[in-house]
Amino acid sequence: MSPVFHSTNGGAGWGTVDFRQLQGFVETSVQFTGDPLIRWALDYTGSGAGSVAQRPRKSADGGATWMTLTNSSWPTNRAAYSVWASPNDIQTVVVASFNDTYCSLDGGTNFSLVYSSPSNRLAGAFFDSPNIFLPCRDGMLVSTNAGTNFFMANVSGFDTNAEGIFSAAASKQNGVTRFYCVTERRNSVYAGMPLNPFVYRGVYTLDWGQPAWQAITNGFS
Repeated sequence: MSPVFHSTNGGAGWGTVDFRQLQGFVETSVQFTGDPLIRWALDYTGSGAGSVAQRPRKSADGGATWMTLTNSSWPTNRAAYSVWASPNDIQTVVVASFNDTYCSLDGGTNFSLVYSSPSNRLAGAFFDSPNIFLPCRDGMLVSTNAGTNFFMANVSGFDTNAEGIFSAAASKQNGVTRFYCVTERRNSVYAGMPLNPFVYRGVYTLDWGQPAWQAITNGFS
């Protein structure tokens, strides 16, 4: 089963996206941008013989149709495992392969490698221009210049040799940027992995600017 469902009336009725343009899987969440007509998604259209052509897809008409990236530096044989678009503009999009993280600042025409590490799962993205935060298995990738350069932030709180970030989310209010993350056993975290409760390690929160993640697992068995 691979349908991607689309509602244009607040959920009262649902249709499916043309399967020849976009097929869904676990990581296929639609990413919205600063223009309601421009959206991104991860396509899992099968390419035959049991293989999967995982690739970023873009819509310029509010999700009615989806197109492959033409005249783009994203090669057709590079599998994508997650796609994250900035909700603040129409140009910034981050796409992760199994090992590498790429950023485009021109709407998907050119992608630059910003980080490389074996089996590095990109667990989320938070865009707060000019800052971009990319929680990943290895830690917190940060750009303070709108995606031109990234660095791995020095944040402690858990043993990164034993734990890796599986999923993360963030929000900003009254000048405070707060992150939440779920960690799993580091050597079990990889791009495209399903949730595995048997290797769960913890839930943490971080107010950006503080030196360490804080465990918030009271009440969890």
